[in-house]
Amino acid sequence: MKQVLCNFENGNNSMQAVEGKMTGLTNQCRGLANRRRIRADMCDRNYSADITQGSFLFL
Repeated sequence: MKQVLCNFENGNNSMQAVEGKMTGLTNQCRGLANRRRIRADMCDRNYSADITQGSFLFL
């Protein structure tokens, strides 16, 4: 299971995955990312992933 952390920095919408691997985004999570910052717990539920200190930025 990939462990990712939803984290937005400087308003950039680039995508970066933990360990440099790409992870697919659901349309729901992508749509929410476009409208507002997504909290780590929300992303955690969407991906069923454990939160780590890594960063994950939505496209």
